[in-house]
Amino acid sequence: TCYEQRRKFVPMYRDAVHIARQAGLQEAKRVASSKARPPIFLESDIGRGMFDLGWETKLSMGVERYCAALEGAAVSDLPSEQELST
Repeated sequence: TCYEQRRKFVPMYRDAVHIARQAGLQEAKRVASSKARPPIFLESDIGRGMFDLGWETKLSMGVERYCAALEGAAVSDLPSEQELST
């Protein structure tokens, strides 16, 4: 489910924070570029370009804002299925 898929990203977020704080955003980008990406981002030139476009934004955030965003994502979750059904 989307809930299970969402939880799979938490360790990746935490690893990215650690790398960014220890070695900077360029290293975080380098490591991220070696990870698997969803097929939608691999099947077209536009999709492949989204990685670099996204990193332009991340680099402009600076380390602390980037890390704060990922730390927030790591502890947040989707609304419960019960909340969504009302």
